Order: sequence, then C-alpha cells, then structure tokens
Amino acid sequence: MDASSLGGRGRGARMGGGGARRYTSGMKSTAFLSRNRRLLVLCAVSVALHGALLELAAHRKPGPLAPAMAPAPLALRLVDVVPQAHGSAAAAQREPEPEPGRQATRSAPDSAVTPVRPPAPASRPRQAAPAAPAVAPANAAPPPAQPAPVTGARLLMQMPGRYRVSLPPSARLRYELLLQGRPAPDRPAYLDWRSDGATYTLDIDGLTGRLSSRGMGGDAGIVPQQASETQGERALRTSFDPETGEVRFEAGGTRAPASIGMQDRASVLVQLAAIGRADPEQMQDEIRIAVADAAAVGVSQYQVLGQEDVATGIGTLPAWHLAQAAAPGQARLELWLAPSQDWLPVQLRLTAADGTVSTQVLTRVDR
Repeated sequence: MDASSLGGRGRGARMGGGGARRYTSGMKSTAFLSRNRRLLVLCAVSVALHGALLELAAHRKPGPLAPAMAPAPLALRLVDVVPQAHGSAAAAQREPEPEPGRQATRSAPDSAVTPVRPPAPASRPRQAAPAAPAVAPANAAPPPAQPAPVTGARLLMQMPGRYRVSLPPSARLRYELLLQGRPAPDRPAYLDWRSDGATYTLDIDGLTGRLSSRGMGGDAGIVPQQASETQGERALRTSFDPETGEVRFEAGGTRAPASIGMQDRASVLVQLAAIGRADPEQMQDEIRIAVADAAAVGVSQYQVLGQEDVATGIGTLPAWHLAQAAAPGQARLELWLAPSQDWLPVQLRLTAADGTVSTQVLTRVDR
C-alpha cells in the first residue's frame, strides 16, 4: 500500500468521524423536539391568540363606554330588624321613628345593607306625587278637646263650696245707723238670725236695705230657698230650686244656673261668719262667693284687710276687716266680723256710688 492510499484512508477516517458527530447531534435535536412538542404547541397557540387580539383591537373604532360599564354610585337601603319581645320590653327596644323630611341615621347590621343601583335617568324628571292624607286608626283615641273659656254662668257652675263652714247660733243684733256721721234714729237697723241647724230664717234692715232669706243648712253652709229684697213698696223675690239647679228671678221672669255654696244678698253676710267660725285660717287674702240678687247672679269678692279694734255699744271688740271689691262708680260694702260674737258683723259701712258713706255699729245683742 502506497502513501497516497494511506493518506486517503486517513482523510476518510477524519471525515467519517465528523459525520458521525453531526448524526449524533441531529438525533439529540429530534429527541428534544419529541419530548417538548406539547410546550411548543401551547406557545404557538398563545402567540396566535395574542396576535388575533392585537389585530382586533387595532381595527376596532374607539367609542364611549356602555351605560352598563359606567361606574354608578351605590345607595343603601336600610332594613329594620326588630328583636322579638313581649309587653313593654318590645316597646322599649323599638327606636323612635324619624321625623318627616329627615334622613334616618340609625345603623343596621351588615347583612341588612343591600346595594341598589339607581335607575337610568328618564328623558323628563318625574313630578312628585301628592302626599296622601294621614288617616287615623279606627281605634285611635280622639284628640283632647280644647277647654272653652270660662265666663258668666260657666264660672258659677265651677265654683263649689270650697270653704269649711260652721253656722252661728241664733242671735238678734241691733245697730245704730249713722248717715254721713250723723245718727238716724228714725231708721231701724238690725240682723235677726234664727237657726236650728236644719232650717234658718234671716231678716236684715239697715244700710243694705230690707232683705230676707229662708232655707236650710247643709255641708256647704247656708242653702237658700227663697230670698227677697224690698225696693220702695215692692218686694222682689228670688227662688232657688235644688232639683233643677236653677235660680228663678220673679222680677224679670228669667232663670240662671245655680252652684253649690251660692248665697243671696242677706245670707252672704252670715255665710262669711260661718267661714270664719269654722276656721280662722280661711280669713286670708280673698274670699269669693257666688251671690244671686233680685235680677242676676254674680261673684262677690271680699278682700281680707286684717284685724282691727272696733268701738261698739257693748265695748271695744277685735274684729276682722273685709272689703267687697267694686268697680269705680259702684257701691262698696265693708264689714267687721267679731270672733267674740260668733263672727257676726259688729260694724258695716257702705260707700255709695256718689261717695255718700253710711255706717251701722252694734249696740245690742239678744240671744
């Protein structure tokens, strides 16, 4: 074998070794692709999808967001959760209802809060529906009635005998009558009171005129049934009817409602004595008594002015000074009640509308 043959074999051997190496590398690549075929397929699909999305986005025209995608504010709807209870405990656990027109501020559990989307705006705003009139439940109590103003007869009907009384024993008091400070011997002046505890008679003459009263005694003191006052030659009578609760005036043929403790012009003087006799503590500030005269009913108010000593025909006597309230231009009567004489008046003074003053002072007491 020559040298060229040896050289050729050497080159062939070297070349054969390179081909073997390339063959081995190709086999390794084929094995790698076989093992990672799924991964390559997923990568290819992902690239294709991204490319399709990019192509779609490039060809789509931009526009406003759909109303459904627009962010909308959330509103809260409050749901009352009232625990079950009985009687007053349930009422105590309920919260007061909010006033009309005011937003409720109480909190509710998280589970009771529900988001509510507001409705889509309409083309025109809706007009508020008129509020329905409030309808009271059928069993609701009626509203309290407003009290009517108390005037006239209603005032008298609401004036019960609110004073404790003790009727004085029978007595006849005689007075000296003084007109403008001068004695009037031709004018008799007396107070004749007769009572057995069940019935009474009363006759008065003097600066108050000639008066008489007949009736009974009761829990409220004197209870007149018939009264009269003489004006000139005529006696004007007044009748008290306890069954109908009325006062009848003979002079005018009219009537008026009566009230417990109502007096006539004569009996009111002894009723004042009965009030002081029952309890001197009642002689404070003002005493109010309903009085019926010959034509009408009114309320006489007597101001208690305090205690004074009065010089009389039987000595100086401590007495309580009372003055009848009178409007300007009207006659005003004052009287002095002596506890030592069973609180009967030991002195009276009348100031007439024209300013004339008449006084009668006790001179004698007959039992």
